[in-house]
Amino acid sequence: GSCFLVHPEHSWITGKVVSHEGGQTYTVQGNGGRWHDSFEGGGLVKKLKPHEVFAYTDPSLESLDVDDLLQLALLEDALILHVLRTRYFKDVVYTNIGPILVSINPFNYNIPWYTDEMMPTYLTEGPK
Repeated sequence: GSCFLVHPEHSWITGKVVSHEGGQTYTVQGNGGRWHDSFEGGGLVKKLKPHEVFAYTDPSLESLDVDDLLQLALLEDALILHVLRTRYFKDVVYTNIGPILVSINPFNYNIPWYTDEMMPTYLTEGPK
C-alpha cells in the first residue's frame, strides 16, 4: 500500500510498502520525483521501523491541498509536511492552522500579491 516514509534529507516522502514483516520492519520504496533522488538511487528499497513509516489507504491524501491544516482528517507530521511542501512548490505562501498563520517564503518575488501593482490595494486597506 501507499505510505509516507522517513527520508534522511527531506523528512518525509511518498512511497509504497513492498512488504511488512511481522510488525517489526517495513520494506519500502520511494515513489521517485522531485525530492526523492537521494533516497531512490535508481529504485533502492529500504527496510524501516514502524515509526519511520506512515501507511495509509486513502490515495487522495497525496493530492491534498487545504488552506487550513485543521481540515485534515489526520494530523500526522508526515501529512502536514506533505501538504506544506506541495503548497510551497505551487507558490502558495500562506497556510493556516486554525488561527495560526504559517508562512513559507519561496524567495519568489513574482508571486502576484508582491507586485508593484498590488501596493495601492494594501495602502488603501491599511489603518484608517
